[in-house]
Amino acid sequence: MDISHLKFAFAGFRHGHVFALLERIRATAGMEIVGACEPDDAARAVAQEHGVVCEYPTVEALLSKSGCDVVVVGEAYGRREAVVLQALRAGKHVLSDKPFCTTQAGLEAIQAECAKPGAPRLGCMFDLGTTPAMTTARAVVADGRLGTLQSIQFNGMHPLNYRNGRPDWYFEPGMHGGTINDLASHAFDFLPRLANSPIEKILFASARNVAFPECPDFQNVAQVSFLMKNGVVVSGDVSYTAPKISAFSLPSYWRFTVTGTQGWMEFAYGKDTVLLANPTDAEPQAVPLASAIPDYFDGFLAELQGRPTEFTTQRHLTTAEWCLKAQCATI
Repeated sequence: MDISHLKFAFAGFRHGHVFALLERIRATAGMEIVGACEPDDAARAVAQEHGVVCEYPTVEALLSKSGCDVVVVGEAYGRREAVVLQALRAGKHVLSDKPFCTTQAGLEAIQAECAKPGAPRLGCMFDLGTTPAMTTARAVVADGRLGTLQSIQFNGMHPLNYRNGRPDWYFEPGMHGGTINDLASHAFDFLPRLANSPIEKILFASARNVAFPECPDFQNVAQVSFLMKNGVVVSGDVSYTAPKISAFSLPSYWRFTVTGTQGWMEFAYGKDTVLLANPTDAEPQAVPLASAIPDYFDGFLAELQGRPTEFTTQRHLTTAEWCLKAQCATI
């Protein structure tokens, strides 16, 4: 596909993530935003503050009249799979915030559309695994400096910000889709690349409401563990329990600890240090950082052009499948 002039349309502005993509498109040569749809008054006002006019009243009108090539999906989680399906069936490529589905039935319908000959491509906004620290960690594993991998632990605690920044729809029944499907999706996407192994099975998953009586159906505490096919055991916490103040600068924000037969490594998203300890080291040593690698947006454009990329439609479908398996396995 020729992407020298690619037309994007936005379906929904219900989460702040989508505005980062909006600016990325605006800053990329040859990209044009040709339309937007947002039925919610408050979300439409926020979009207008970012210079977006939501001229289309419905997704149907957006698809039929905007002339877009790609639909960016930023709806509330529980409504995304319907929009993704509408766009795919209209022959439009899709680039969605995560998660792009919250039900098994929705995922199966999306998988069926993507499996059709000549089907549009599906991208997802996974930005965790391409920063310098993450790229460096992958190189350490690939170079064998940890020996044979044994285990990976991660902590992805987020602030809840109830009634204070978090969208109200998060707490509406059926809209959020579960904390593991929401937050742990980053781990399900990145860790198979880090460990160079697909996932084999879910070992444990727990998501529940703890000390949050205001919204008894919301799962503010969640943990998950899974097994890679190469034998690596992964366990992590993705609870909405971090304090709001400085939450994203806490050491526990997307912090990873990796152990192997010949070493130990620790790193975190947004940090500029990767620590490595081998059996002969008296103290952990900082590893020089590598450059960031092409991200989800670069990968999406590459797949549209038929160029090699890690960020494929199949990758995103596989990640969604494991997220929903874990979410459904919660006790």
